[in-house]
Amino acid sequence: MLAFDDAGTVLERHELSPTGPVQVLEIAAGTWHTLAALESGTVLIEVKPGPYTPAGPQDFAPWTQAEESPEAVALERWFQAARVGDRAPY
Repeated sequence: MLAFDDAGTVLERHELSPTGPVQVLEIAAGTWHTLAALESGTVLIEVKPGPYTPAGPQDFAPWTQAEESPEAVALERWFQAARVGDRAPY
């Protein structure tokens, strides 16, 4: 799990594992964040309070890329290696 500031700089990086030490995280509301699977077969679940509302443009950080675009694919690879202090490339 990566948490970011508004400019896309990584503020936190946590690696979750079914055997620990981190298995579950609570992320503060309003925090830009993403989850990136590091191993094949990984299942990621995000739970939010309801009621359900579809995601709109305001729900995506301005430095992200359109889903399935070549830039988004590159950004996902970047997420897997990004460290605290790194800034998103877009």
